[in-house]
Formats: sequence, C-alpha cells, structure tokens
Amino acid sequence: MCYTFYTIMACFLICPKVRTSEREWLGLWRHLQGSVRRYFVLRCDFWQNGGEQTAAFNMRSLRNACLASVLFLLGILIASRFYRPLQLVDIASAAGLSFYVGMSILVFLGTGKLRKRPLRLQAFCAAYLITMLILIAYLSSAFMGEAPSVLFAPLAMTLMQLFILPPWISVLITAGGSVAFVWISILLKGAQNVRMDVVIAAVTFVLTTLVGCRQFLIRLQDFSLLSEMRHRCNTDNLTGVMNKAAAESVAETYLSRFGEREGAALLVIDLERLRQLDERLGPRTVDEVLEVFGERLTRLFRRQDIIGRVGGSEFMVVMKKIGDRELLARRAEMICKTVGDICPDGFDGELACNVGIALCPEHGTNYHSLFIKADAEVFTLKGGDRGGFRIAR
Repeated sequence: MCYTFYTIMACFLICPKVRTSEREWLGLWRHLQGSVRRYFVLRCDFWQNGGEQTAAFNMRSLRNACLASVLFLLGILIASRFYRPLQLVDIASAAGLSFYVGMSILVFLGTGKLRKRPLRLQAFCAAYLITMLILIAYLSSAFMGEAPSVLFAPLAMTLMQLFILPPWISVLITAGGSVAFVWISILLKGAQNVRMDVVIAAVTFVLTTLVGCRQFLIRLQDFSLLSEMRHRCNTDNLTGVMNKAAAESVAETYLSRFGEREGAALLVIDLERLRQLDERLGPRTVDEVLEVFGERLTRLFRRQDIIGRVGGSEFMVVMKKIGDRELLARRAEMICKTVGDICPDGFDGELACNVGIALCPEHGTNYHSLFIKADAEVFTLKGGDRGGFRIAR
C-alpha cells in the first residue's frame, strides 16, 4: 500500500509541467503497473525463500523482548511501592508480568518448533505486540494523570520495529493499539486531554505505518540484492543452472532433511558426442549446445527441483516429492529427445545422452550414495549408439 503511494507520487513528481501527451501518460501507467507487479513478486519471494532468516530474526527479537518486558514490569512494580502506589497499575503490571513470564518459558522451550512454523511464530509476535501496546497505553495514561500521554507515541513506534511481519498485520496491530489508547484515555481523563490523546494516537498510527512500510521496503531491496548476489555465485555462467558446489550443497541439505520422508529421485545426465562436435565445429559450438541444453533442461522440470552442472558434460537433477518410476521414465525419455533435437548446423551426427536414476530412500538417503548409484547406471549405458536411461534396481 505504502509502496504504491510512493510510486504514484513519484510519477506525478517526474511529470513535466507542460502539456503531457497521451503516450507519456500511457508510459507512466505502465511504469506504475510494472513497479507494483515487481513489488508483489518480490514480497512473495521474500516470505517463501527468506522465511528461515526472518524466523531466526523474529525468534531472537521475541526472546529478548520478553525478557526486557519482564524486567520492565518488575521494575514498575518495585518503583510503584515507593513512588506513587496505584492499585490498578499494580494489577496491570502483575498481569503483564505473569503473561510475559509464561511467554518467555514457552518461547525458550519451543524455539526449535517455532522456527519451523513461521505462522505460529508470527502469532506469538503479534500477541506480544498487542498486549504490550495495550499495557503501555494504560500505564502511560495512568502515570501521566490528567496530562496528555506523550510517552505512548515513542514507545509504540519502537515496539513496532521489533519484528519482521507482513505490513497488513503491522497496520492492524498499530490501529488496535491506537484505538485501545484512545479508549483508555476516555475512561481515565477529561474531554480536553482526550482530544490531545486522540491527536497523539492518530499521529502515532500514521508515522508508525509509514516508517514500518518504509523499513519493509528496505528489507525487500536488501533481500533482492542478496538474492541476486547469491544467484550469481551459485549459477553456472554458461548453462544458467546451479554450479557443482551449490547444487551438491542444496541437494545434500534437502535429501538429508526431507528425502526419506517426502521421497525424491536423483538423475545424472551425461551428454555424448561432444568430443566429436568439438573436433568438427570447435569449442564455441559446444558451449552453445551446453547453453541451449541448460535452458531446455530448466523448462523440463519444476521450479522446486534442483538442477546443476557437476562436470563438463554432466548434469544432475533432484526431483522432489516423487517416487513413480513410470513418471521418471517419461521424464528421462523427454530429456533424451530434447538432446536429440539439438542439432548444430554442419554436424552430421545426432547428439545423445545417458540418464541414470536413483531413488530416495530406496537406493540411499544422502546425496553421495544416490549419486554413486545413478552414475553407475550412466556408466553401464556408455557406448550405446543412441543413449538411453536406466533406473537403479
């Protein structure tokens, strides 16, 4: 929402002061559409692929915030005994102290489970923010007496920057806290001070929303740059698939964590007759063939599958959540047909490939054992005229 507002304002600011043609307005409209589309695509990618880092950040912030709240409320209870004893303040502080002690225990005992369940972790963070905003609204109103509760604004804005949450959740929490602050002010103060607190609540909501959305955009931009750098480091420059180190690392991580439970298949693909092609047409043609094959191989598989180049003419694919041998056979046939369709001009023969397939957990539960099985099937197929595929037994 905030990003769309910024984009619209930027479009109007860059508009010339003179008469604008229809083509220029159409260009601005397309620029706006593209910006909004890129924002939503990047946001989805952020929550899907950056979820582990976000969960770790939220978990660390939640643990520290719970401990800080316990100490804060304990200090209020002790100070109220000597400075300004207020029975309702004591009750509210004691209730909040009990709540955050219980949350701290749950967070510390369930750290591992919460990290694997980002929605549940977000619910804990939202519960902390809601209760803390209400508590601060009450304490600031009670301690300030008939004066405007100016402490609510800085404390609320600081609280809303503790966690990485979807913008709409942050907006709802801020709105709920502001409404609770106004309602508590109506119960405890006179009409004149209530009007001042309404202004404070409105300003707090607007500023907190703008700052929160701006910070979320900065996080998205940082994530985009980090993803691009990681993609360049992990990608084979020629074929566009993962390089050997990245493919083996990602495949090993997935197979060790989910392979046995979900089922997977590892395909080793070795291209044939590239040496003859090199001798006949030169290495540049070989590079062009590998580039085309990498692009077509990416199209044959799903986005969630792991595709990498592990040798000069050798590729590897890990298909997730699969165990159907017939489906694997059809996919291997498509790979062989794809290689056969790549025919450079001036080359008399036909390119071919050998595909070895190993299943997880049937033939192993880690990348190394599965690769040995699949590579052995490729070695068995070596020397064939037209290539082919074999599934390990």
